[in-house]
Amino acid sequence: MARASKAESTSELSQRVKEATDAATENVLRLATEAGKASSSAGNAATIAKLAQICEEAASHMAKAQTFMFEGVDGGEAAIEQLDAALQCLNRLTEESERLETTRTSAAKSA
Repeated sequence: MARASKAESTSELSQRVKEATDAATENVLRLATEAGKASSSAGNAATIAKLAQICEEAASHMAKAQTFMFEGVDGGEAAIEQLDAALQCLNRLTEESERLETTRTSAAKSA
């Protein structure tokens, strides 16, 4: 997201954060679906559900951070805590993606 100009109001900034959060969530859900397709048929539902849960959790933390930034009195620290929690979710997604890739590579080698 580009740095905001001083001319933007709080509501405009809030809208930009919401749009960026929505776009990130959409991308992560798309990746979760692709990862689910790449796993075995029996594991698809469980994989997609797990990744979707992590995505939902990250989106929830992003929404809370947005609320703290634009509506809270002491929003700075609370927003940072929520953003840290969202980053932890993204790290979990990365770890899960790496695990799935390792599993897929091992299965391809043994086939």
